[in-house]
Amino acid sequence: MCNRACFRARGVDQEPTFEHHTQPNTSSELAIFAGTQTFSGNETFSGTLTASGAVSVTGTLIASGTVTVSAAAATIGTATTTATYGMETGVTPNSVSKTLNLGTGGASGSSTVVNIGSAKAGAGGSTVVNTPTVTFANAVT
Repeated sequence: MCNRACFRARGVDQEPTFEHHTQPNTSSELAIFAGTQTFSGNETFSGTLTASGAVSVTGTLIASGTVTVSAAAATIGTATTTATYGMETGVTPNSVSKTLNLGTGGASGSSTVVNIGSAKAGAGGSTVVNTPTVTFANAVT
């Protein structure tokens, strides 16, 4: 018995027969878990979405849960026009805190570099820190 969309061919030496199942009147893309897949439009994933390798999103990626990227590099935002990207931008209720970690998993003897802003000569910009307390844990040069 098949309680979801499926096709089952029976017998190699006889005419194949297929079971028929009625599906909801909708249209969508089917997610596969092998090979390369392209989604168009807005896609919503709930739960844990784990990606290792290249992931390209040209639309809206909404994840309610954990997004883990284990590739050697991940790029968020490559716009060549005015753009704003937000991480942890939701309102935090009273007495609740949020933490945004960048480069916190270094082992002893490793180094971590966090670049903010353009490295191009003549490029302008500003860095705004909107907290009443700024703490540097190690010597700052």
